Amino acid sequence: MKKILVFLCLLISVGAFAQRKAPAVKKPRPNVQRKAPPLGKPSMEKALALWSKGDIKNAMMFFEKLSEEDKKNWIPAYYLALLQTTNSLEVTNFKEKMDQIDKSRASIENHLDEGQNAEWLILLAMNYESEVKIDPLGKKALALTIIDLYDQALELEPQNPRALYGKAAYRIREAKYFEKDKTPYCSDIKKAISAFDKQKSDVPFYPKWGRDQAEKLDEDCSK
Repeated sequence: MKKILVFLCLLISVGAFAQRKAPAVKKPRPNVQRKAPPLGKPSMEKALALWSKGDIKNAMMFFEKLSEEDKKNWIPAYYLALLQTTNSLEVTNFKEKMDQIDKSRASIENHLDEGQNAEWLILLAMNYESEVKIDPLGKKALALTIIDLYDQALELEPQNPRALYGKAAYRIREAKYFEKDKTPYCSDIKKAISAFDKQKSDVPFYPKWGRDQAEKLDEDCSK
């Protein structure tokens, strides 16, 4: 009889436990990625602002769209190639670096085929400089090409400040690398700074960059 009572108590206990509701298991919320706010319609002001903030990808996208929308206006395509070229100077991965160099070089050469322009020649010289940076000794033969491009730009515009600065800056970097005297080229930096003061253009967003770099290099020459 005692065993029967124990058995009945166990049945009642198990039944009471079974009637209790199990605690609700919270389902994990789906990881919803927030969309970035739209950048709006491309414009040169927005593209340059994105560049200044370091948003290279979207700046390139804006310049590319603007160049496609107005193929007669060389300015957006110029800034796209300029951004690609200057960005390639900082890239260390060989394949990625050469991809950017080749892409910008193709655009530069296509515009030069349409007619000589000092700013495009300067940009092409910078493009080759980026390639030389990969292997200064192995790419030393390109030095003549770079100087020739700057000279061509100066033939078209003898007082172009970016051509004066670019050529002198390259000579100074070359002299430093090969441990030669840089002072013969420092006076050309002062000429470039003077040319920046005289530069004028009615073309919207015409290239004006370079003065800050020239002044910094002038300070280095004075040390």
